[in-house]
Amino acid sequence: MKQILLVVACLALAAADLRRLPEEQRKVVQEHVMHCMQLEDVSMEQIQSLINGTNDGIDAKLKCYTNCFFEQCGFIVNGQLQPDVMLEKLTDALGIDNVADVVANCKNIKGTEKCELGYQLHQCLKKNSALI
Repeated sequence: MKQILLVVACLALAAADLRRLPEEQRKVVQEHVMHCMQLEDVSMEQIQSLINGTNDGIDAKLKCYTNCFFEQCGFIVNGQLQPDVMLEKLTDALGIDNVADVVANCKNIKGTEKCELGYQLHQCLKKNSALI
């Protein structure tokens, strides 16, 4: 159950509509958001610009925030993508037919540095309709 909550939390942040989540899941999202926000010193406005895809204020700190968040989800471990974890968690959380295609499209992305990987993963998942 805790794993499912974590997955929903991770995806919910990217979807940016926390109102649809049960209270317990919103708390998990908030904990991860606050942890990574404080760690990387980013604002909610910066996170919102990332979610909206406006590319306003996308800087190294915001990219590191995104990487931190996906590390919390287990999608990135020691600077490496975890396609099997992504496949399992995205399938459970999204229940969509094309999860395998989404993961296949995103599993080989690379970042020139640790923080770039998280940002590129976010962009890829969003491009492949895994995130709202």
